[in-house]
Parts: sequence; C-alpha cells; structure tokens
Amino acid sequence: MVKNNARNPGERGQTLILFVLGLGVLMGFMALTIDVGLFFHERRYLQNGADAAALAGAQVLPDDMVAAEQLAREYAQKNGLDPDSLDISFECTSEFVLACDPSQNRWDTIVVVAHDESPFYFAGPLSLMSGEDGCWADACPVSATAAGCHGLCGSDPTIPVDVVQILDRTGSMSDGDMQNAKNAAETLLETFNPDLHRVGLGVLGPSWSMSDPCQSQLPGVWVPVNLSDDYQNPGGDLNNGSRLVNTINCLVTSSVGTNLGDPVQAAVAELQANGRPDTTWGILLLTDGAANRGSGDPCEFAAQQADIAKALDIDVYTVGYGTEDSTCGKDTGVWAGRTAEELLRYMATDEDHFFQEAQGEDLAPIFELIAQDLAGGSRLVR
Repeated sequence: MVKNNARNPGERGQTLILFVLGLGVLMGFMALTIDVGLFFHERRYLQNGADAAALAGAQVLPDDMVAAEQLAREYAQKNGLDPDSLDISFECTSEFVLACDPSQNRWDTIVVVAHDESPFYFAGPLSLMSGEDGCWADACPVSATAAGCHGLCGSDPTIPVDVVQILDRTGSMSDGDMQNAKNAAETLLETFNPDLHRVGLGVLGPSWSMSDPCQSQLPGVWVPVNLSDDYQNPGGDLNNGSRLVNTINCLVTSSVGTNLGDPVQAAVAELQANGRPDTTWGILLLTDGAANRGSGDPCEFAAQQADIAKALDIDVYTVGYGTEDSTCGKDTGVWAGRTAEELLRYMATDEDHFFQEAQGEDLAPIFELIAQDLAGGSRLVR
C-alpha cells in the first residue's frame, strides 16, 4: 500500500501564516534593536556634551555664576548640543562657607541637564506599544545630567601637587599668631595625600638665624625644607619624625624684616629644581605686612618675583594676616605708599587666590581651602 505524503492545502496555508507572523516578530525585534541602539548612542552623545559643559562652567566657580553658565552653554554648543536646550542650576557640595555660600551667591557646583529627542526610524508600526507620550511612534525624549565642581567640593582632592608654603615668622607676629600659622600649615598637610601631594617649607627670614628648638642650621636660606612626602603616618596622622612637620612645629618668631621677594624667588627655584613635571605647582605665602626688605624697592621686588612665578604657571596664593595698616613704606617707585593688601592682591594669581584675615583669627580654614583648590581643580561629581 502506497502512503500518501501530500499535505492538506489548509496546512500549507497555516505554515505561510505562521511564517509571516514570525517574520513580522523578527522584523519588529530588529527594528527595536536598531532604534534602541540609536537611543543609547544619542544618550551617550548627550552625556558627553553635558560633561564638557559642566566642567567648563566649574572653572570660574565659586564666584561668577553668570560666566559659569555662559561657559557651559558655549562648550555645549562646541560639542554639538543646542545651548538653549540646557537646564542649568547651581548647588553646594561643600559646607565650607569660603567655598560655597548661597547667601552671597557663591556656589561650588554647576548642574547641567541636557535635553534632546532620539528619533525612531523603524519602530513606527509599533506605535500601539507607545505610552501616552507616543514615544515609540515617533521619537523618544532623552536627557543627561552632569555636575561639575571646583576646589573644596565633591570628593577628596586627587590632582598631584607640589607646593611650597611660606610662613611669616617676623617679630610682628605674636606667639598666638605664630601658633595659628603653624596650625594652618599642618592643616594643609592633613588635607593632602602624600601619595599625590608634596610640600616644602619657606620662611620669612633666613633659616640660619632661626633660634632653638630648631637647633642646627637648616639647609637653604629661604626654603629650609625641600619638597617632601613623608609628612603623614600610614594612618593619616602627622608624622612628627618628618623634617617638614618637625620644622613647622619648632618655628619661632625672629627679629628679621619682612622680605617677600627672596622667599618667593627661592620657592620658584625649589619647584624648578625638584618639582615633578606635568604636576600642578603652587606657592602659598602668608604675611602680616608689606615688604620692607629685599633688593631695591622691596614691594616692587616682591611683585616682580610673583610675576616670574605666575609666568611659569605656578599658582600663587597670598594670605594677608592683619595687614590693614601696613604699607610699602620703603619703596620709592611705583609701589611707594601702596598698601600691603594691594601688593598681595597683585602677587596672587587672581582674585580667588587672595585671602585676607584679621590677626588673631584661625587660619586653618583658609589653608584647607587652598589645599583643596590646588588639588581639586575642576571635576565631575556626578
């Protein structure tokens, strides 16, 4: 008996229907794969633009919100985004009032939210799956958020730094003021990470005139301690066996005059001799008065040495400590009669690098802020 293998015509029709349905499902998944891939590509593109905008705007914080927003929109446009599509706001990620004070319109962080739409080229037929926004039928809204901050904000400082602290120890510094200066210098050491940050010590007054308990003559006239990274123990507390920590602890006042130019010159030489390449270099100068010692006109000489440092891309921070009544009384040239505050403002890299504090006040928060600013730079916090 011969078997009849011919299929029923109705079965062939069912196979065709199943094939068409399967092909439709396969094409739907292919459409979704392509369009969803385009969606994620658009979101990554948007995120890159938002990151660039936030980093650009953060550069001028905490003082200038207007410039920060303008820079953010400019860099968004350079990265192919519509600057008008950005939502920009400001917030604080630090509780330190010198870094962020909403009452004074000082903000350490700029938040950028970029908006766009990701077109769906192939998934239009799947509009039945769309929600009320009709996302799958035409295009899906996409957004990206970035927050950039500068200085004392967000996470711990991570930028490698070589910095020389120059401390005033002239006779006009009281014992209490000298102790405040030493506490501030140690606060900077506690803020830093010795794996990334090296610190040297400069003084106002040659080191060979330093009295006990520093005892023996220290190397270097104006920079008695070279750039060092041994100032912390493994647990993070200060290493009293470190030459840097020990010398800060034993500093006492001296009857030397206020020479600002020579220690800045020596700090520059130390950074050039021992500073690491491709590393942020800094000088932190604390003084309670205008220059009255140094080559030629003392204030003019100090200003010239600061100009040299700044031309070498060294960040110069100046801290005036009770300088309200101090003037450039020894100068006969362009700085004659000008105030210590004017001189220190000029010597600093810019307005944000100058600080003024009343004598007797705690200097530690200022030194902490400077440490964070040096090692923090502009960075993304989300």
